[in-house]
Amino acid sequence: MHARLAATLLATACLLSIPGRSVHAAEAPSRAWAWPVASSLPFPLEGLTRSWKVGAGVFDVACDAAGKRFVVGCGDGTVQIRDASTGDVLEQWSQGTAVSSVQFTPDGNGVLTTSDDRLAVLRDARDGSMIRVWRHGSPVNGAALAPDGRTLVTASGDRHMARFNLVTGKKELE
Repeated sequence: MHARLAATLLATACLLSIPGRSVHAAEAPSRAWAWPVASSLPFPLEGLTRSWKVGAGVFDVACDAAGKRFVVGCGDGTVQIRDASTGDVLEQWSQGTAVSSVQFTPDGNGVLTTSDDRLAVLRDARDGSMIRVWRHGSPVNGAALAPDGRTLVTASGDRHMARFNLVTGKKELE
């Protein structure tokens, strides 16, 4: 059973939706998956309820706090916000280069992405418009937002971590 799952699903990221009703996973080739928590995760694989074709090389996936939307970041630079029930694309844009991490802001109004283009970008979740951009010296591998939505911490390939005030955009610590 384990060998069958490994041959079928190469997970690159996974998460449990906040309300705890579903599990979402990203697969390296180009798919996003969802299972109901009530199924016997991750076995049997037949418990899989939904699968969506997304951009090339899914690197990360995240749910909003309500568990109604999920965002997918891809190796081809595609970022998609999808309805968690239907999988319908609600918003989509290109980051330009491989997206290493994605997450919703705690209030669900923004999406933070990090990427190989040395940027961490905060966008409006409704239309994808840029709100703030933080430049780094090398590709940004990941980021974390404080639960209050006021602080951003990033980690980049040059072994630097930085803390930013999300409201003002200013760097507070490196």
